[in-house]
Amino acid sequence: MVDNLEEWKNTTDLRLIELKKCTGLTNATYRAINTSHTVTGPHKTVVIRIFGTVEGLVDKKKEHLIFCELGNKGQGPKCLAYGGSWRIEEFIH
Repeated sequence: MVDNLEEWKNTTDLRLIELKKCTGLTNATYRAINTSHTVTGPHKTVVIRIFGTVEGLVDKKKEHLIFCELGNKGQGPKCLAYGGSWRIEEFIH
């Protein structure tokens, strides 16, 4: 995870990252807080979403494009990093 966020790359001690499991129906969702003093940008806290399997119900590519577009327009959290089965999102307080 730290390799996927530019602001977190200097965090070498993973014990400085606090994870809290959030609720979700099909996804595993976590709030991650980087407590390292090396992270000073706006993304000390992020949401990590690991997608569940929902065969045929969701077009993952289309959902990702819509998610990114809404975030870019300020209508939702921004996508900070993405892999086929996971996404790291901006945390909105």
